[in-house]
Amino acid sequence: MTIDTQLPYSPRLKEIMAEIKALLQPHDIAAYVILHEPGYSEYLHSISPTWSIIRMEEKGLRLRSNLEEDYAGDQQAQKLAHNRTANLVCHFVNILENDANIFKSVKVILDKHWHITSLPGTHTPHRNN
Repeated sequence: MTIDTQLPYSPRLKEIMAEIKALLQPHDIAAYVILHEPGYSEYLHSISPTWSIIRMEEKGLRLRSNLEEDYAGDQQAQKLAHNRTANLVCHFVNILENDANIFKSVKVILDKHWHITSLPGTHTPHRNN
């Protein structure tokens, strides 16, 4: 496969990511997705299903949980949303830390034996709020 250096993204990865995003919303599922082909990566942080209090904003992540405005004073519903969000964050941290360590180890091997640290390319974020 050749890399089209005229485009800052891969049309094929954009198309596939759009399909993935379309699957997540009706199922109310959170996801962290990375797609890659030579020279290009697309990634998605879809962390805002209806049951989560976490939102991705321009400056970072925001937790919104106003008892009166968001839960009409229902403390049990608020606590459930807190627990579900904490579960999401803990699962993502566990998986991402483990996978990052695995890939870091492989990168060390690549650097040491092949003296290649990276190839040119770009990555494009997707936000699914």
